[in-house]
Amino acid sequence: MVTYATENIMSPLVTQDNKGTSRPSFAKGVLGVGIAQQLRPLAQGLSRLDAARKSSFGPGGRAILDCIHEAERPIGAAAVVRMLFLDRQPVQRTLERLRANGLVERLENPDHLRVPLFKLTKKGTSELEKVHEAEAEVLGAMLAPFTNSELEACARLLLHLRIELSVREQGPSVKHKR
Repeated sequence: MVTYATENIMSPLVTQDNKGTSRPSFAKGVLGVGIAQQLRPLAQGLSRLDAARKSSFGPGGRAILDCIHEAERPIGAAAVVRMLFLDRQPVQRTLERLRANGLVERLENPDHLRVPLFKLTKKGTSELEKVHEAEAEVLGAMLAPFTNSELEACARLLLHLRIELSVREQGPSVKHKR
Protein backbone atom coordinates (compact mmCIF):
# COMPACT_ATOMS: atom_id res chain seq x y z
CA MET A 1 0.00 0.00 0.00
CA VAL A 2 1.24 3.50 -0.84
CA THR A 3 1.08 5.98 2.02
CA TYR A 4 1.79 9.68 1.74
CA ALA A 5 2.97 12.13 4.37
CA THR A 6 0.05 14.36 5.26
CA GLU A 7 2.00 17.60 4.85
CA ASN A 8 3.19 16.77 1.33
CA ILE A 9 1.23 14.37 -0.85
CA MET A 10 4.14 14.09 -3.26
CA SER A 11 6.49 12.81 -0.54
CA PRO A 12 6.01 9.04 -0.42
CA LEU A 13 6.76 7.14 2.75
CA VAL A 14 6.89 3.85 0.86
CA THR A 15 9.92 3.19 -1.33
CA GLN A 16 9.68 -0.60 -1.44
CA ASP A 17 7.46 -2.93 -3.38
CA ASN A 18 5.12 -5.36 -1.64
CA LYS A 19 7.96 -7.93 -1.34
CA GLY A 20 10.09 -5.49 0.66
CA THR A 21 12.56 -4.97 -2.16
CA SER A 22 13.89 -1.42 -2.39
CA ARG A 23 13.74 -0.22 -5.99
CA PRO A 24 14.35 3.34 -7.22
CA SER A 25 11.89 2.84 -10.09
CA PHE A 26 9.21 1.81 -7.57
CA ALA A 27 9.76 5.05 -5.62
CA LYS A 28 9.36 6.99 -8.89
CA GLY A 29 6.23 4.97 -9.60
CA VAL A 30 4.83 5.90 -6.20
CA LEU A 31 5.46 9.57 -7.00
CA GLY A 32 3.78 9.02 -10.37
CA VAL A 33 0.70 7.65 -8.62
CA GLY A 34 0.64 10.79 -6.47
CA ILE A 35 0.84 12.97 -9.58
CA ALA A 36 -1.91 11.00 -11.32
CA GLN A 37 -4.14 11.30 -8.25
CA GLN A 38 -3.88 15.09 -8.50
CA LEU A 39 -4.78 15.33 -12.19
CA ARG A 40 -8.47 14.33 -12.11
CA PRO A 41 -9.48 16.83 -9.39
CA LEU A 42 -7.41 19.48 -11.15
CA ALA A 43 -9.19 18.87 -14.47
CA GLN A 44 -12.56 18.84 -12.72
CA GLY A 45 -11.75 22.07 -10.91
CA LEU A 46 -10.71 23.76 -14.15
CA SER A 47 -14.01 22.76 -15.73
CA ARG A 48 -15.84 24.53 -12.91
CA LEU A 49 -14.07 27.86 -13.44
CA ASP A 50 -16.44 30.63 -14.44
CA ALA A 51 -15.28 30.76 -18.08
CA ALA A 52 -15.75 27.04 -18.60
CA ARG A 53 -19.14 26.99 -16.88
CA LYS A 54 -20.41 29.88 -18.98
CA SER A 55 -19.31 28.24 -22.24
CA SER A 56 -21.85 26.54 -24.44
CA PHE A 57 -19.95 23.25 -24.65
CA GLY A 58 -19.36 21.94 -21.11
CA PRO A 59 -16.30 20.00 -19.89
CA GLY A 60 -16.71 17.02 -22.27
CA GLY A 61 -17.23 19.25 -25.27
CA ARG A 62 -14.32 21.41 -24.19
CA ALA A 63 -12.00 18.38 -24.06
CA ILE A 64 -13.05 17.38 -27.57
CA LEU A 65 -12.69 20.93 -28.90
CA ASP A 66 -9.21 21.05 -27.35
CA CYS A 67 -8.29 17.80 -29.18
CA ILE A 68 -9.45 19.15 -32.52
CA HIS A 69 -7.68 22.46 -31.89
CA GLU A 70 -4.48 20.67 -30.84
CA ALA A 71 -4.52 18.46 -33.97
CA GLU A 72 -4.40 21.60 -36.17
CA ARG A 73 -6.23 19.68 -38.92
CA PRO A 74 -9.59 17.95 -39.30
CA ILE A 75 -9.71 14.68 -37.32
CA GLY A 76 -12.15 11.84 -36.92
CA ALA A 77 -13.94 10.63 -33.82
CA ALA A 78 -11.49 7.71 -33.50
CA ALA A 79 -8.57 10.12 -33.13
CA VAL A 80 -10.41 11.99 -30.36
CA VAL A 81 -11.16 8.66 -28.65
CA ARG A 82 -7.45 7.78 -28.70
CA MET A 83 -6.39 11.20 -27.44
CA LEU A 84 -8.84 11.24 -24.53
CA PHE A 85 -8.88 7.50 -23.74
CA LEU A 86 -12.69 7.47 -23.95
CA ASP A 87 -15.33 5.24 -25.51
CA ARG A 88 -16.44 6.04 -29.06
CA GLN A 89 -20.19 6.49 -28.48
CA PRO A 90 -20.01 9.38 -25.95
CA VAL A 91 -17.42 11.12 -28.13
CA GLN A 92 -19.59 10.69 -31.23
CA ARG A 93 -22.67 12.05 -29.41
CA THR A 94 -20.71 15.05 -28.12
CA LEU A 95 -19.30 15.76 -31.59
CA GLU A 96 -22.84 15.77 -32.99
CA ARG A 97 -23.98 18.13 -30.22
CA LEU A 98 -21.03 20.44 -30.92
CA ARG A 99 -21.90 20.35 -34.64
CA ALA A 100 -25.55 21.17 -33.91
CA ASN A 101 -24.37 24.17 -31.86
CA GLY A 102 -22.18 25.40 -34.72
CA LEU A 103 -18.87 24.77 -32.93
CA VAL A 104 -17.50 22.06 -35.23
CA GLU A 105 -18.03 21.27 -38.88
CA ARG A 106 -18.30 17.76 -40.29
CA LEU A 107 -16.20 17.17 -43.41
CA GLU A 108 -16.03 14.35 -45.90
CA ASN A 109 -13.05 12.08 -45.31
CA PRO A 110 -11.25 11.41 -48.62
CA ASP A 111 -9.64 8.27 -47.15
CA HIS A 112 -12.80 6.72 -45.72
CA LEU A 113 -16.21 7.82 -46.99
CA ARG A 114 -18.18 6.44 -44.02
CA VAL A 115 -15.97 8.10 -41.37
CA PRO A 116 -16.31 11.90 -41.30
CA LEU A 117 -13.69 14.34 -40.11
CA PHE A 118 -14.37 17.28 -37.82
CA LYS A 119 -12.81 20.73 -37.62
CA LEU A 120 -13.52 23.78 -35.50
CA THR A 121 -15.73 26.46 -36.98
CA LYS A 122 -14.88 30.12 -36.52
CA LYS A 123 -17.47 30.21 -33.73
CA GLY A 124 -15.93 27.13 -32.07
CA THR A 125 -12.43 28.59 -32.30
CA SER A 126 -13.59 31.93 -30.91
CA GLU A 127 -15.46 30.39 -27.96
CA LEU A 128 -12.59 28.04 -27.14
CA GLU A 129 -10.09 30.91 -27.26
CA LYS A 130 -12.26 32.95 -24.87
CA VAL A 131 -12.24 30.07 -22.37
CA HIS A 132 -8.46 29.62 -22.79
CA GLU A 133 -7.86 33.34 -22.18
CA ALA A 134 -10.05 33.41 -19.06
CA GLU A 135 -8.38 30.28 -17.70
CA ALA A 136 -4.93 31.73 -18.42
CA GLU A 137 -5.79 34.72 -16.22
CA VAL A 138 -6.89 32.51 -13.32
CA LEU A 139 -4.09 29.97 -13.72
CA GLY A 140 -1.50 32.73 -14.08
CA ALA A 141 -2.43 34.00 -10.63
CA MET A 142 -2.48 30.49 -9.17
CA LEU A 143 0.92 29.61 -10.65
CA ALA A 144 2.64 32.88 -9.70
CA PRO A 145 4.78 31.21 -6.97
CA PHE A 146 6.49 28.96 -9.53
CA THR A 147 9.30 29.79 -11.94
CA ASN A 148 8.91 29.33 -15.69
CA SER A 149 11.52 26.54 -15.49
CA GLU A 150 9.45 24.67 -12.91
CA LEU A 151 6.31 25.02 -15.01
CA GLU A 152 8.14 23.91 -18.16
CA ALA A 153 9.47 20.83 -16.30
CA CYS A 154 5.93 20.02 -15.17
CA ALA A 155 4.62 20.41 -18.72
CA ARG A 156 7.38 18.12 -20.06
CA LEU A 157 6.57 15.50 -17.43
CA LEU A 158 2.85 15.54 -18.21
CA LEU A 159 3.48 15.39 -21.96
CA HIS A 160 5.84 12.44 -21.44
CA LEU A 161 3.19 10.59 -19.40
CA ARG A 162 0.54 11.30 -22.03
CA ILE A 163 2.77 9.97 -24.83
CA GLU A 164 3.70 6.87 -22.84
CA LEU A 165 0.05 6.12 -22.04
CA SER A 166 -0.86 6.54 -25.68
CA VAL A 167 1.93 4.18 -26.77
CA ARG A 168 0.90 1.57 -24.21
CA GLU A 169 -2.74 1.85 -25.30
CA GLN A 170 -1.83 1.35 -28.97
CA GLY A 171 0.62 -1.48 -28.36
CA PRO A 172 4.37 -2.03 -28.69
CA SER A 173 4.48 -1.68 -32.49
CA VAL A 174 3.79 2.07 -32.33
CA LYS A 175 6.83 4.30 -32.77
CA HIS A 176 6.88 7.92 -31.65
CA LYS A 177 9.23 10.84 -31.19
CA ARG A 178 10.03 12.09 -27.72
